[in-house]
Amino acid sequence: MPVTAKTIRLMKALAINLDQVIDRQLSELGRAYGLAWDTVSGQLLAALLELADEPITRARVERSSRIASALQIIADQLDQLAAQSAVVITDALGQVTSISVAAQAAIAGSQLPAAGYPLVDVNPDVIGTIVARTSQQIVSRTRPLSQAGQVAVRTALVQGAAASDNPVKTARNMVRLARAGAVDLPLTRAEAIARTELLDASRAATQAWGQANASTLQGWEWLSSRSATTCPACWAQDGTIHELDETGPDGHVNCRCTRMLRTKTWHELGIDLDEPAGLQRISAEDHFRTLDREQQLAIMGPARLKALDDGAPWSSLTVEKPNVDWRRSFAVRPVRDLAQVA
Repeated sequence: MPVTAKTIRLMKALAINLDQVIDRQLSELGRAYGLAWDTVSGQLLAALLELADEPITRARVERSSRIASALQIIADQLDQLAAQSAVVITDALGQVTSISVAAQAAIAGSQLPAAGYPLVDVNPDVIGTIVARTSQQIVSRTRPLSQAGQVAVRTALVQGAAASDNPVKTARNMVRLARAGAVDLPLTRAEAIARTELLDASRAATQAWGQANASTLQGWEWLSSRSATTCPACWAQDGTIHELDETGPDGHVNCRCTRMLRTKTWHELGIDLDEPAGLQRISAEDHFRTLDREQQLAIMGPARLKALDDGAPWSSLTVEKPNVDWRRSFAVRPVRDLAQVA
């Protein structure tokens, strides 16, 4: 049961390894979207400059057959990118699940006697099911990216046409706005899908390993990075203990929190040795209170920090949100509700 300094080091190493895999996928997504835009942006700019002999209006944009052709090419590229995004993301599923499962024996072992304790491998078919299920979810979630990008590009052209600057400057600005719709919007969503689904697959693999070793484990602990970019909900969940069969950490989109398996006490395991005290870790709330006021404000914001100062419980920072189209998630409780709790 005692969490040791080695346990925490292993958890940090696992998080770093997972981030490296995911970052490689995000880089590949970024390159794909950038190359796709390079393919079509010149055609869109040429089509708009063709109208630059006089003010570019919405009506002229809508009547232009050359712009319509460029938009169709962009739509085709976005369709391909949506499919490619799914492939790029699912390609990493095997890696993140393997890395997660491989790390668990050492993480659990760091809480057990040096002589070791019998731990079993998880059934590969269980991991295969996790990978297959997550692959389906990724395909489903990336499919709408194309439509969202197409709508954003058309909206950008309409908004750009309303500008009163000179036609050439307007045309170039319209291309810049279109890029935001064709690249920035769908890419940001694809990156969120990648990080969230891949980390959820990692957590599910860890859960499967834990259930295979239920005779040795008592549950899992929610760990956050406790950094300046950690959201208040994750700060509040940090350190909470959960049952082995509970999913999670079910954080928000892009949440990087991790699931640390905890062993039973040595006495419960029938180990006739004195159990060490283990690492004395400061609670997330106490850790937060040690930060200077500027750091606290950056994490919580003034209204939420005032609610905490006025007596709102630390646990009230987070609220569970069900989602029938995805999964439950623990999100930041709105300030107006937090003030009522206080």
